[in-house]
Parts: sequence; C-alpha cells; structure tokens
Amino acid sequence: MPAHLLTGATSGMGKAIWNRFRAQGKHVIPVVRSEAQAREIGADEFVVCDLSDLGQVEKVFSEFDQPLKSLVYCAGLSLPRSVFQVTAEEMSRITNVNALSP
Repeated sequence: MPAHLLTGATSGMGKAIWNRFRAQGKHVIPVVRSEAQAREIGADEFVVCDLSDLGQVEKVFSEFDQPLKSLVYCAGLSLPRSVFQVTAEEMSRITNVNALSP
C-alpha cells in the first residue's frame, strides 16, 4: 500500500495531520530527527533524517524505496531572534529546512 510520507509530525500542524491520517487508517511514515521522537508519537515505521542537513536528506531519500501516495511537508523552523542577530549557521539551517529540503 502506498504511504504518505510526513515531515513535521511531532508538533503543530504536522502532528495534527499525523493524528488525522492515523485515525483514518492511512499508511503514514513520519520523518523524524530521532527514534525517540518516533516513539513519542507512537510510530512503528519511520524515517530518521535531520532536514537541515542536505547531505543526509539526499542520502535518506535516495535510499527510500517504498511507493508513495504523497509527501506532506510540515517541517519548519522560525528565527530565534531578529534576522539581524541570527548567525550564518542558524540562517543556513532554517533555509535548508524551510526551503531546500523535500
């Protein structure tokens, strides 16, 4: 059965979609940063990937071999403070997650 691959399933809108899809009996595979996060939401099947690391994203998704019905992208990061005070590393991480990851 094709799955729905869901990022951001551990909080906010992504968690609401996770709960709704599961209640509807859909095959949902969350993308999480750690196995502990997957356990917190009760996922038996999951993909561990830090979406801010584009090398990791490319590797994980190139090896993913299950048929997909959809990719539901709910992952996102916000600025921890004024844009003028954010470091280049923080901005890179935010951009990678919010704009460049699948």
